Amino acid sequence: MNLNNEITIAYWLLYWYDTYAKRTIKQSTAISYRGYITNHINPQIGLYKLSELNADILQCFFNYEMESGSKKDGGGLSPKTLHNIKLMLHKALKKAMELELINKNYAEFVELPHVKKPQIHILSFSEQQKLLAELRRSDESLYFGVYLALSTGMRLGEVLGLRWSDVDLENNVLHIKRTVNRLNTLDGSSTKTELVVGVPKSDTSIRDIPFNDILRNEFIKYREKMMKRLSILNIKSDDYVLMLRRGKPVEPKTMQDVWHRIEHSAGIQNQVTFHGLRHTFATRAIEIGVDVKTLSVLLGHSDVAVTLSRYTHISEQQKRNAMDIILGEA
Repeated sequence: MNLNNEITIAYWLLYWYDTYAKRTIKQSTAISYRGYITNHINPQIGLYKLSELNADILQCFFNYEMESGSKKDGGGLSPKTLHNIKLMLHKALKKAMELELINKNYAEFVELPHVKKPQIHILSFSEQQKLLAELRRSDESLYFGVYLALSTGMRLGEVLGLRWSDVDLENNVLHIKRTVNRLNTLDGSSTKTELVVGVPKSDTSIRDIPFNDILRNEFIKYREKMMKRLSILNIKSDDYVLMLRRGKPVEPKTMQDVWHRIEHSAGIQNQVTFHGLRHTFATRAIEIGVDVKTLSVLLGHSDVAVTLSRYTHISEQQKRNAMDIILGEA
């Protein structure tokens, strides 16, 4: 393909996406990149020649997207989405520099608003006890998915992707090696989706999680319940731990609906999402003194800073304990 200084930004981004990006990133990321290019960048600045690009053109583009970039309500894109677009553009323009199509990576000079940390609600200790009591009496066939997330800090997709071959009941270890998500297809249609069984979020997300005999016994009890419910004589090693029918993982939306029914039945009014169970696990771990490095490995984070910034919430009791210590030393 002929690449020269006369090609447009639109041409370059589509070429970069198809040639360099699409096959090297996860499907979810590829779908996001395609949307950024076709729905935002190319309609606004795609007709500029790549050689004409400068920092001012890019800043004006981001300013517009900040104010009017949302197709749903006509408002602006979120700071998180803007930063994601900037990151993608930085990669695309870096490759253009390597091919000597441009002299500078102008994405480096774009100024964007700070990304605010999202507010994630977690279960208080008393709410967690209510939830555990509800799980013990629940008739929900997928209740064990909630128990797993709360007990191990696994992500929703990791819970759904767990097979019995990943559960080592002799050594009490879970092997996290796949995830299940419903994603848009890569055929260019935003209306078609598919259930995708893939690798976890990052290399560090592929990990082992040890567990104790309490969780081991819960696995055994759940397996017996599953065999009765599905009217089968045994569980195959490649069966999913959570399944409504053999050979098929459970839909993420189905598991989320189960969680909300259980949450309601337990009398929890805090509007905790399924992902909030992971945050709850992390917060309880910090409260009882688990060191952050170990917790980071258990959660599958690439960096301890991620654990500290996203997955630990300071409870009222922790603040009171801290003040008791401080005032007691005064």
